[in-house]
Amino acid sequence: MPETYDDGGNSKPIAQPLSRRAFIGSSLCALLSQPAKAAITFSGKTINLIVGFPPGGGVDNGARLMARYLPRFLSGTPNIVIQNMPGAGGVIAGNYLYTKAPRDGLTLGVPGRDWPLVPILNPSGARYQPLEFEYIGSTGEVNTFIWLNKNLGIANAGEFKASKKPIIFGGMTPDTQPSMVAKILAMNGYPIKVVSGYRGTAEIVNAIESGEVDAIKTNAASFARRPDMAEKTTRLMQLLPSKEPLPLTSDFVDENSRLLLKLTGYASATGMPLVAPPGSPGEYVAAYRDAFAKMAVDPGFADEAEKLGEPHGSPLGGEQIKAILQDTINAATPAVLETFRKLASLSN
Repeated sequence: MPETYDDGGNSKPIAQPLSRRAFIGSSLCALLSQPAKAAITFSGKTINLIVGFPPGGGVDNGARLMARYLPRFLSGTPNIVIQNMPGAGGVIAGNYLYTKAPRDGLTLGVPGRDWPLVPILNPSGARYQPLEFEYIGSTGEVNTFIWLNKNLGIANAGEFKASKKPIIFGGMTPDTQPSMVAKILAMNGYPIKVVSGYRGTAEIVNAIESGEVDAIKTNAASFARRPDMAEKTTRLMQLLPSKEPLPLTSDFVDENSRLLLKLTGYASATGMPLVAPPGSPGEYVAAYRDAFAKMAVDPGFADEAEKLGEPHGSPLGGEQIKAILQDTINAATPAVLETFRKLASLSN
């Protein structure tokens, strides 16, 4: 699979979402006299699901879980074929979905978690406008943690900061959450070095096993296929408040750094959205949203999601996801963006 796509496009300003409008029918009789539209059926059809990360990691595992269950709630029970399109933390998949994917209602995407903010945080390479995608849904927010190899002998944040040896974190692109949170901690005195360039969290987990890196900032789903490695790591901090008895990362940084954490925390607040390309037929989008809402509360889906470390029981709708994205964009002041971009430009 090629790592880049020559779409020939140019970056465009972030589009603003249309405001909600209340449509009031002037004649109820006229409305009732309109012929009913036939329900969408997917019988005999195949849906292509574009996944922005390689097989084996948290994004791929979550996407495959959706692919197994979503067809059960679509009329006609279609097939879903997964195409992994890794690269640039989901940007390659985002570019493809925006510039090249068919708009026939039979293409969906799970580019990843951080990708919607890339065009404003680090515009180079992104050829999409995130607010123009059709957001189908997310299974919920995803908490993420600092995981350190137990061989380091570090048991808490104090020992972490006092380490005489640099702690090497594995990252993907320099502007995505696994790299950025580690860099923010480094700004606050933690002895951290970030090695970016991994294609996905599964590769970083393997790198921890081999001793190539010491740590990762990610969610529990990244260890779904490697529970043995989860047992060989220590979780020191969490990004979001939860029932877990772990301190928040924001407790160990200054106020300016908290603003940066909030910005990069978008990926946790929205989880892993399922999207359709801009311009996808409205009736297909509506069918997907309805099916996703039913899938997200299905007991069988919840059981498998629990085993994989994926959220369940509190899904986000497509409009909710878009609203969170819009709020995040609005809160990204020029000063915060300038600091973020400078930090993202650092390779280590």
